[in-house]
Amino acid sequence: MGILKGILDPAVYWIPFAIAAFFCPVFSIIRFYNKQYRGWQMLTFLSLIFGTLVLLEEYLMVNNWVLAGEVETLKNTVPGMSLLLVVFVIFGIALNVYNWYIHQKEILERRGKRP
Repeated sequence: MGILKGILDPAVYWIPFAIAAFFCPVFSIIRFYNKQYRGWQMLTFLSLIFGTLVLLEEYLMVNNWVLAGEVETLKNTVPGMSLLLVVFVIFGIALNVYNWYIHQKEILERRGKRP
């Protein structure tokens, strides 16, 4: 058995954290196109936090398998999980960079229109 059990099981919580990590920048981008510009920094920060929690939860899950001596589970799961986490990180960075880019472009355009 691992360190965390039941309600604190990391095998469960990475899913809502991953959804939240992608939802924050997507929601910010949707708000941008609806001309609602405030709060994008907080949504980007929340995306970073949730993305970090996903990686932590995955690490804790692997730690629990190691402590339980479940070598077969590690051999079957970690290679696919590694690829998934690489895609997760790259896609999350791309979403947040795009979110940052569109808001910075809008900020510069607004500053240029002022006397």
